[in-house]
Amino acid sequence: MRRLLILLLLSIVLMSTSISCSQRQAPKSAIKNSSIFNEAEVKAVLISKNNTKVYSGASHYLPIIAILNKGDIVKVMGSYEDWYGVILKNNQIGCILKEMAVPYVEGKDLKENLVIEDDLLPEEKQLLDLVNQERKKADLNPLVVDLSLTKLARLKSQDLITNEYFNHYSPTYGSPFEMMKKFNISYVFAGENLAGNKTVKGAHFSLMESTTHRQNILHPSFTHVGIGMKEGGEYGRIFTQLFLGR
Repeated sequence: MRRLLILLLLSIVLMSTSISCSQRQAPKSAIKNSSIFNEAEVKAVLISKNNTKVYSGASHYLPIIAILNKGDIVKVMGSYEDWYGVILKNNQIGCILKEMAVPYVEGKDLKENLVIEDDLLPEEKQLLDLVNQERKKADLNPLVVDLSLTKLARLKSQDLITNEYFNHYSPTYGSPFEMMKKFNISYVFAGENLAGNKTVKGAHFSLMESTTHRQNILHPSFTHVGIGMKEGGEYGRIFTQLFLGR
């Protein structure tokens, strides 16, 4: 009986020691990620194929009221399944297949916002290169750096550090999409990735291991990016990636 009691006490001690060691071996991670995506209402489209038929309604069996060609831009009044409802220059209303056009955002010449490599911090340039390497492997076009987005990404990274939070909704700017609106940035598709990590490669690899973050990095409709890095906070560095599809 005494031997059994000793064995029982010994097993309890070993169990408590095991739990204590397990807790000590799992320190708080200095890595954190988050992502978000949004699609704006399409207000205009750019015709991408010649001989695009405009039907009087959303059906191939209805009369053709006009023919559009590649490069034409038409206003969109709404969409239904595979169709855009469009308004022609003579104010006539018709429907085109979505596959014959791409969303169009009217705005300033994008060349005004292009960033040369010297404008980027070394860490921002390194992360850009890693992103575009992933897109190249996926047979996607590289993302073009946009100065306006870069400025916003840096503001967001600093805001995360200054206000000690890690969330897409900023107490200063609101959501990333509200932030873009405040700074007069228009888009059809937009997304944001956040990463808290001490190194650029660590941030990139952790983002690529997450399905939602990887989807933003490899989204075929994204065309432009702004990457902002700021040092500080509990993760060492904050990286903000702002993606746009125009």
